[in-house]
Amino acid sequence: MLFPALCKSTSQNQYPGVFKFDLTDSLDNFLYKQSVLNDWEWKNSNELIYTLNSQGYRTAEFETIDWENSVLFFGCSWVYGLGVDDSDTLSSKFNQQTNINTVNLGMPSVSNWYTVKNCEILNNNNINPKAVVNCMTYPTRFTLFHDDDTQTHIGKWSNEDNKVMFDKLSTDYNTSNYYTKWQKQLIDSYFDCPVLHYSVDKLIAKHLNIPFLIDIVGEEYFWDIKNRARDRHHQGPGCNDKIIKYIVNDFNSRIQ
Repeated sequence: MLFPALCKSTSQNQYPGVFKFDLTDSLDNFLYKQSVLNDWEWKNSNELIYTLNSQGYRTAEFETIDWENSVLFFGCSWVYGLGVDDSDTLSSKFNQQTNINTVNLGMPSVSNWYTVKNCEILNNNNINPKAVVNCMTYPTRFTLFHDDDTQTHIGKWSNEDNKVMFDKLSTDYNTSNYYTKWQKQLIDSYFDCPVLHYSVDKLIAKHLNIPFLIDIVGEEYFWDIKNRARDRHHQGPGCNDKIIKYIVNDFNSRIQ
């Protein structure tokens, strides 16, 4: 039986397959930086790869996964791993340190509602993993779910028609705080296993009393350009090492 369809991938690649670039980590971006930045740390990074399954997720084919013995990672591009190799994503580093199977369900440019929807789909299909790591993204993002099972992702990148929602959530903290509280509670409700929450957004972290990922890394280290991913918009492998060290310790204290 085919595994049920999760929310549509935002990757620009024609998955499944192995690819060298994706979205902000584009070939044009790479060639430009390679030509103008003499001491660029990613200058010879032609071997960086993105391996995508048949649904465009950066993980194994869903039908082959031992879900009950895996840790699921949810989130945005931080979890997907834009600008870093397959081996340097958060889920891969967790697997390397614990030898526990992981499933990378992160996706660039999505909202927390995207995660909620995927958790609902998994719950409806009786998927109950060993644990869940949920890295909540920015509260200003929103997702529209359409009848044809596609989605429109609203954020700072949106056109004027859709950007109204982004602008509203950027200033209406009562609404965004209400949404994030229910997003967290819904995600918790879908799994009968430990769910570890973190956030890439400082306000969400404070509101929900969960760890803020940049605090885990350290602001000076995080914002140092040498520690950025190849696209320079996202965190690099060193940042992910620090994050996973914290998450593994948190996991061990909660699970074992």
